[in-house]
Amino acid sequence: MAAAVQVYSDAIRKTLEATLCLRSFPSEIIEKQSKPEIELNGYSSRTRPIVLSPIYLCRSEKEKCVIEPSINSTRISFSIKALDEVDRLIGEKFAKYMAVRADYFEILRRKPIPGYDISFLILDSHLEKYSVQGIINFIIDYVENIDKDLSDIKLNINTQARITAACFVGGLANQ
Repeated sequence: MAAAVQVYSDAIRKTLEATLCLRSFPSEIIEKQSKPEIELNGYSSRTRPIVLSPIYLCRSEKEKCVIEPSINSTRISFSIKALDEVDRLIGEKFAKYMAVRADYFEILRRKPIPGYDISFLILDSHLEKYSVQGIINFIIDYVENIDKDLSDIKLNINTQARITAACFVGGLANQ
């Protein structure tokens, strides 16, 4: 299982290293402003040459990543695997928790793209402020640890439910 995660994270790392060569580029739609072209995609046929095709990386059918590069920004979106309803609920709560704290994580988007649970938006200004390898390491660390964190939360919920059920059944037995 760890080998599959390593192959997946290596593929994401190599793709990010290739796509994170961003530069400042004034918007062709909004005059005198440098807007992320990946966010403006679809508004004009003029943006098509500077927005590249998305790159899809899948670890499994339910766990996938899409990297959307452009000349001045790159959007990375992740879908967290949800095997059952509890996993889906935990994933939603975790994504909401992260979205509320998006101001602390400058590269995190508040709202993910449809079909994905969490999205990062890296601008050329982020690469001027932070190192490319630092940003890539942050995203890879997220990918490698998200499954472990969600599994730990699920085990904690199951343990608390088991203790609560034992207390409830013990209370019924004493009556």
